[in-house]
Amino acid sequence: MKTKHSGLIMGPAAAPQAPTATKFWNMASTGDDEGEITLYGDVMSQQPVDWWTGEPEPGLSITPEGFMEDLAAVKDKGHITVKLNSCGGDLYTGIAIHNALKSLSGEVNVIVEGIAASAASVIMCAGDTVTVYPGSLIMIHGVSVMLWDYMNMQDMKQLMKGMDASERAVAEIYNSKTGIEVDTLRSMMTKETWFTGREALEKGFADAIKEDEDDPEMSMSADRKVLFVNGVRHNVDGLQHVPGTIPVKAIATPPAAKPGANKKKPTTKAAKKEGGNKPMDEKELRAAYPEIVAQIEASARTEAQNASGEAVAAERQRIEQIDSIAAVEYAADSAAVADLRSDDRHYLDSLALARFDAAQRGVDTTTKPKVYKKGWFMSDSMSLSKVCWISTVVPGYGQIYNKQYWKLPILYGLVGTGLGLYIHENKTYKPLKRQYESYTDVSASRTPELDSLQSRMIRSNTRRQAYLGVTIASYIYFIGDAAVNYSTNDVSNVKKATTLACIFPGAGQIYNKSYWKVPFVVGGFAAMIYCIDWNNRGYQRFKKAYNLLSDYDRNPDKYPDGPTDEFHGRYSASFIRNLRNNYRRNRDLCIILSGALYVLQIVDAHVDAHLKDYDISDDLSMNLEPLVDYTYVPTLGGNRPVFGFNLSLKF
Repeated sequence: MKTKHSGLIMGPAAAPQAPTATKFWNMASTGDDEGEITLYGDVMSQQPVDWWTGEPEPGLSITPEGFMEDLAAVKDKGHITVKLNSCGGDLYTGIAIHNALKSLSGEVNVIVEGIAASAASVIMCAGDTVTVYPGSLIMIHGVSVMLWDYMNMQDMKQLMKGMDASERAVAEIYNSKTGIEVDTLRSMMTKETWFTGREALEKGFADAIKEDEDDPEMSMSADRKVLFVNGVRHNVDGLQHVPGTIPVKAIATPPAAKPGANKKKPTTKAAKKEGGNKPMDEKELRAAYPEIVAQIEASARTEAQNASGEAVAAERQRIEQIDSIAAVEYAADSAAVADLRSDDRHYLDSLALARFDAAQRGVDTTTKPKVYKKGWFMSDSMSLSKVCWISTVVPGYGQIYNKQYWKLPILYGLVGTGLGLYIHENKTYKPLKRQYESYTDVSASRTPELDSLQSRMIRSNTRRQAYLGVTIASYIYFIGDAAVNYSTNDVSNVKKATTLACIFPGAGQIYNKSYWKVPFVVGGFAAMIYCIDWNNRGYQRFKKAYNLLSDYDRNPDKYPDGPTDEFHGRYSASFIRNLRNNYRRNRDLCIILSGALYVLQIVDAHVDAHLKDYDISDDLSMNLEPLVDYTYVPTLGGNRPVFGFNLSLKF
């Protein structure tokens, strides 16, 4: 099953916010050539919504939704101010906002009005000028990921590769701002490094500091898991090195929001005057306008009841749809169970009764893990190659390892019989060969006695070679048998086919059931062996003649009757030498071709075994079907149903 994850995160999970307006930035044009953007809250990939009502949840969030459209309102301004107060969050959202700010043609000034941590520090680096307070906090650290579901090793490797690339990209952004080496920055990110305003200025993360203005208001909750900065809650539970100098509040409630946090400041005298009026509280309003308050409450109750009734009806309809789908799947499962044969049900019932009876008698029926024998010679975890190599030295070891002891008498019977017949026939062949060579060295003339001797020698040599072939074939067969029946470590068919091809040419093709290839492999090797033998015999013949003729040329007194080679001077020494060299060259070429054929059949067996697992059918199809699944939603803290479509392609 593929692993699901919510994306790379820089910073802890978002903390619940105080009930405030959900607008996550405030765009303001303060002049013909000036614009202002306020970014307060957690960096999130999307605006969290209530799963029941579909309405945005209260709290401050920095999301990419509508950002580019709103950014267009100030993209032509010459001077843009970004007021930042965030503890980070989704990395990709932070990088997207950073790139959007970097693309502006005007001068961008980022003011860290509280904290710029994690992904928010990436947004901060988009400023042409970064301004901080002495009490501002900046933090950089490595990326992290929140996972659920199962993962395999390949998924983990791919995920780690992507995380490394993302962290390297963040370090490059920091490098372009500070000039610090990327490796040094990555080391700082791994350690989770915090900076005050002055420290950020020294390291190059900031360009200016506001010494003459009040520092941001900061406090920690009593459990030091929530940080309050200018009225904004930041969850810091997952961070390791939060400065211990931040004061702790006895009650974990946020301080009053600082003016300017996602709120447009009054810019005119009329606005300031209007804002100076003292507002009424609830009791004063009820006393002054009881009829209006009663009408408002009645209208609110009616709207709430209507909305609640519509929501309940919609939820009931959704549940009915899910139940109908579940009913169909249950009916299908019931039908599948009903199709079980009666003997299968009886068998399963007997197993259940046996286990119940064993439990009553106190018998342990749990499956015991297999205990593997250790050691070099008879280990249960021995590799296939080691088993084959030992079988080569000790015939029958593979059958003993595979616990197929009944094959041992057959192995030793075939190999022993073949070897015994070969030794017996070799004792007959050797005297005939010596007699034939001594006769031909004395005289080159053909006689009936010589022809009879040669025929007996050839027949004896043929039988000798046949007995030797049976011995070698039996020996090789049982080595291959050990490889085919090897199953201790669940060796793949690919490895078995390759091993068999190495042991004997054509065995890998037989194992892959590619029988039509066997005649080409075996025939090719037979032809190569014949050519090697024929050319070697010619080479030995002319080599002997050339050596005798050369000796005659050097010492003619030793040979009063003339040259003693089989040609008796009919051919010159140079001619015989050329024939000798030609036969030797052809023999060596055939040996090289045999080696190439051997390697080629091994590669063929390996590739063919791989291709056995591939679907090479002509079925090219696309299937689209509805999908209902339950998915974990981090912002909602649980599983929620997801409706959609599943698209599958087969090719």
